[in-house]
Amino acid sequence: MKTNRLKNGLVEIFAALLAFAAATTLAQAATPDGASVAAALTPDGGRITVTASGTPAPVPVFFSATVDTSVRLGTDEVTGESRVILHIVQGQPESLALGLTGEGEVAEVTGAGLRDWSVRRDTTGRRFLDLRPQRAPTPVPLAAAATLPTQRELTVTVRTRLAKPAVPGRVTPLLLTPGDAVGFAAKVSLQSDPAVDARVTLANGLMPLGEAVALQYYTTGESRLEVTLARRGAAVADVELTGALLTGHVNEAAGSVDFVLRGQLNVKKAGARLRVLSGLAAPSEAAAGDGWHVELVTASDGSPAYDLVAER
Repeated sequence: MKTNRLKNGLVEIFAALLAFAAATTLAQAATPDGASVAAALTPDGGRITVTASGTPAPVPVFFSATVDTSVRLGTDEVTGESRVILHIVQGQPESLALGLTGEGEVAEVTGAGLRDWSVRRDTTGRRFLDLRPQRAPTPVPLAAAATLPTQRELTVTVRTRLAKPAVPGRVTPLLLTPGDAVGFAAKVSLQSDPAVDARVTLANGLMPLGEAVALQYYTTGESRLEVTLARRGAAVADVELTGALLTGHVNEAAGSVDFVLRGQLNVKKAGARLRVLSGLAAPSEAAAGDGWHVELVTASDGSPAYDLVAER
């Protein structure tokens, strides 16, 4: 009968070890303190006693990310939408960090299984998007511990926005980068509004997806994208002066030349500006009218200039 007792003892050892392993794996809040397991045979040889103490260190978290990003380039804003699939290969993560590069802000992150998210900066100024999955219910029954998956998946949608891009000018759309992911693959597609001409001037770490697809790129690491924006020729500007007529005459008494500018102001957006004077010219009197005024500004070279500002 000692043989049966020995078999029963081995079964008890196996069950105890399984219980200890499951408990330590699922105890997320516990602090590692040098776990140990000890076994001893009782004097009568019929039983083996197993003693487990402490909490082992959690296994490292490994995850990979697949990203499909679509960026829309407009005169009023540049928006982006990224579908992100995170494969959690190992560990019980509290947070999954992806990198951010470019201009703009993360406006929204949504997805089933996502608890919350935040954007942070490290000591070097780099930005990261921290995604926190929902926690598994605790405690988990021992019977379910053996069926816990070793690889899980979290799918989220990340929306970004850059308001009032420089047109004409350059923008660097906000893109996701690997961050802490051990594996990373991303596709970036660019689309421009009908009123905008877009030209990629820098694509660091990005490879074009074939010659026929001019504004789609692929990357497996850090990347940076710069795009030059300009108004398309057929597009209507925010403000235009049509039928312009400039007349002038010499003012000998003042030792100057007087000019009068007339025209019709076509306004698409309130607050739009049109440069009308620069250099040594200046208004001779207050220049304002119904729905417009002239404003003194500083040109890019530091000299004074005057903008015609549409009020409505």
